[in-house]
Amino acid sequence: VNTLIRPDGAKKAYVRLTADYDALDVANK
Repeated sequence: VNTLIRPDGAKKAYVRLTADYDALDVANK
């Protein structure tokens, strides 16, 4: 997604998003 191509701040946002996704995954299992 566009955030990946963007500078540092967007990269942090992406990492934060993946962390949230991970938590959701754990909750589902």
